[in-house]
Amino acid sequence: MSIEELIEEERKSIKIIEEAKIEAEKRIAYAQKEAKKIIDQATKKEYVQEYLENEEKKVKVEAKKILDKCKKEVPRIRKVPPKKLQKAMDLILSEVLKNE
Repeated sequence: MSIEELIEEERKSIKIIEEAKIEAEKRIAYAQKEAKKIIDQATKKEYVQEYLENEEKKVKVEAKKILDKCKKEVPRIRKVPPKKLQKAMDLILSEVLKNE
């Protein structure tokens, strides 16, 4: 093989290596982009899950307070005469139905 042929083969090899580097860089960039998407989605999912769990705890605490308050009112309500209760229910129903 002559020197010219060797130089030509070296040039071809260098060109092939450069093209391979460019392709590898493209693939690495794409993989990094996809990895970032996956990480972002996982992070969002974890954040939303944690947020929902915290809000659920708050709602349960508030619901317990309301339930306890209502339970304390039961004896007082039971002492109200049935006619007064019926009148109150009628008033509530008329107000609710009037707003529909």
